[in-house]
Amino acid sequence: MKYILAIKATDFGEARFSCDTEQHYPISLSAFGLDIKVTKSTVLALNEYSVSFVPVDEVKLDSVTVTIPFEDNKIGCVYPMHLFDNSLCTNSFASIKKIDAENADVTRSREIVTVHSEKGNLNAAFTSYDRFYTEFQTDNKAAIAYYALENKPVHPGECYTLESLSIDDTLGGLEFFEKYTEVLKKKYNIGEMKPVPAGWSSWSCLYGEVSEADVEKQAKLLSENWRELGADLIQIDDGWQNGGSFGGYWTADEERFSGGIPQLCKKINDLGLKLGLWMSPGLVVDESEMFDELYDCLLRENGKLAKSFGGDDALSATKNGSVYSLDIGKKKTLDYIRRVFTRAKDEYGAVYFKIDFVMNLMLRLINGGTRVEYPDGYVVELYRRYIQEMRSAVGDDIFLLACGSPIGESVGIFDSIRISADITWDGADNPSHPGYWSILRSDAQCAFLRSPYHNKVFINDPDALLLRDYLTDKANDGLKLSYEEAKMWATVVATSGGHILLNEEIHKLSDERRELFSSILPPLGYAARPRDFYEYPWCSETHIDAEGAQLVSLYNWGEEMLAKKFTNPFGCRAVMIDCWSREVMGVVDEDMVFELEPHTCRAFVIKPLDDGFLYSDGNFYLGIGDKAGKEYYHFADNAPEGFTKVDCEVIDGLYMKN
Repeated sequence: MKYILAIKATDFGEARFSCDTEQHYPISLSAFGLDIKVTKSTVLALNEYSVSFVPVDEVKLDSVTVTIPFEDNKIGCVYPMHLFDNSLCTNSFASIKKIDAENADVTRSREIVTVHSEKGNLNAAFTSYDRFYTEFQTDNKAAIAYYALENKPVHPGECYTLESLSIDDTLGGLEFFEKYTEVLKKKYNIGEMKPVPAGWSSWSCLYGEVSEADVEKQAKLLSENWRELGADLIQIDDGWQNGGSFGGYWTADEERFSGGIPQLCKKINDLGLKLGLWMSPGLVVDESEMFDELYDCLLRENGKLAKSFGGDDALSATKNGSVYSLDIGKKKTLDYIRRVFTRAKDEYGAVYFKIDFVMNLMLRLINGGTRVEYPDGYVVELYRRYIQEMRSAVGDDIFLLACGSPIGESVGIFDSIRISADITWDGADNPSHPGYWSILRSDAQCAFLRSPYHNKVFINDPDALLLRDYLTDKANDGLKLSYEEAKMWATVVATSGGHILLNEEIHKLSDERRELFSSILPPLGYAARPRDFYEYPWCSETHIDAEGAQLVSLYNWGEEMLAKKFTNPFGCRAVMIDCWSREVMGVVDEDMVFELEPHTCRAFVIKPLDDGFLYSDGNFYLGIGDKAGKEYYHFADNAPEGFTKVDCEVIDGLYMKN
């Protein structure tokens, strides 16, 4: 494969070098007084390329790029192409995009990019995240790996090594993604995952109006109904703290939490549950008293405070609701973070933290996502030091979830990462609001497309389990789900393998809606993969391979009836059991067609019809994982002792274990 390495020096323009992935390495180059070396290595069968340089003279560097032109490579400029776009952060949508000859719009995908055409595949990913900001910029002609050198001077004699880059044209997109996450797991020495969290969270039902009384009420209901099914977390989201979302205090609001967080934690613990807290500790709003206390910690550019978002367009403190980020390169900032998290663990008793808005320490999600730069170091090395400070303050046993964060730069420190945008957005009556169904559908695609991360580099969090059939009065989010829509989203959450956190006022849910929650507990832990990774515009089929069976989900995200063909993956007679009804659907040995109404799904386990265990009826997973409930077996001849034959129209030889 051919690529072009370009070094851009701030005052001297750009030097470009044509390279080939198959040539002899290392390659030695020279430009702008830099002795440049490109090396190649192999990690878990993926080829990695690394650029390093030693300056002879001091020079300011703007950026380094590696351009992979489609026309000069195996993939060719064959349209249409389909692009996997991993987007900018955890809370932005991953998607499959169609690329044609005329549309040259640039797609920014931070960690990984894969492109597919009839002629072939092109895959690339950054395989380290230690010092320099990186992203991919892809149009209809090339994929460009971009490294920000931030216009900082590089010093003579010091060796600078850029983040490693994998380039591949031999694997399909999903296969490459799987290999890439295995490389990250190995490089960052990521061990066994913590148990997948399940329980209740306050955000998408109570929003900022959460109170101590609300939490106690929901905790009691959770404990009474679902604690024995593994739902034991009460996560209080934004609203528990003084000063609003970005007050910077991280102490309890005295009016709504008058008893204090330590006392509330004791009540939660007495119910057999655990406490989790939401925080956004890297930002502070100018209206808060903490703004003045932390004034020396605020990030500045050219001597002026650099706003992150909110307020008006002023880039200085105007006490108008502008939100500013802390300078994470300062020792005083790290001391502040250490105090905040030590108190939250030791005094409050929290064992789970949802850390939000940390992406704003790397990108301002205004003005098109402009980069944040710091005077005392490169942004990624400072970001990783900052989040490591959180981890060090609470210890390895505490569960840390990253939300609104970079993905690659957070691996190896956070236990879990949100893989989707918020499932509900306020302002449903605004013409620009996408609508509840569009958000839910896009979040589902994130769960499917980002599934290779799960249980290898972190636990995937698909966001809230929402089941309600009424409009909440706590926000104008427009969310009111039919039963089939609620079941559809519950299927996505269940097959994500990740968090199952009910975000509902439990006492308002019908027994039928509550049963959807019960059915998918405890979390399975396996993440479903798309059957067709590049399916456009929406993935309509996923599968989990486990224990000699497949858990298959078929979806109709559209507004018209969908005739969905399903192919038996085993090539032999196989039994199908419906995950929701727990009923045997039939025995198949060929393709089937399912007629799916709009906004509906089907989920079933399919398994070769051999003698032995077939399924259990205790929950949605039908015996993949724990064998909850009654166990059903197939025996072609007489069953062993301890089994009772079950009348079944579609299977002769179905037995229940006594």
